[in-house]
Amino acid sequence: MRDFDVSRRLTAPDQSKTALLVREYAFDLNFLLFIDDHDRTALPPFFEAALWRSGDFNPETHVNFHEDLEWSNDSSVIAVIIDGNYEYAYDFKLARQYEALGTEDALSNEIAIQRLLRVRNVLQTECIRQPNGVTTCIPTSKPGN
Repeated sequence: MRDFDVSRRLTAPDQSKTALLVREYAFDLNFLLFIDDHDRTALPPFFEAALWRSGDFNPETHVNFHEDLEWSNDSSVIAVIIDGNYEYAYDFKLARQYEALGTEDALSNEIAIQRLLRVRNVLQTECIRQPNGVTTCIPTSKPGN
């Protein structure tokens, strides 16, 4: 049996599409990312339609993974953040995926995701990976500076 929760719903800045981040509970916990052209879409009937499906997490419901979504300012990139780490991004302009979770080069891929968002946002930030593995980014200039 599968159970599902919509964890996050975020419409792109240009209102062209909405991202849904869903928790799927079965034997393990997985996160699924769906993109839809409507802002109040229900869960898609077919989970094969997910743009991304995470690797397995511990299915304990008392654990907060602090999952979140981030759109680039130009609505061309959607990123998934789990437990403070950029785990996945999709670039709609290039039709390209970036995945950090479970890859050999996870840190490089996470940094690539952050760079992609910064480039599309035209915002300078400085990112620091903490000893606990969480990456913190702070703006160092405003757009246009």
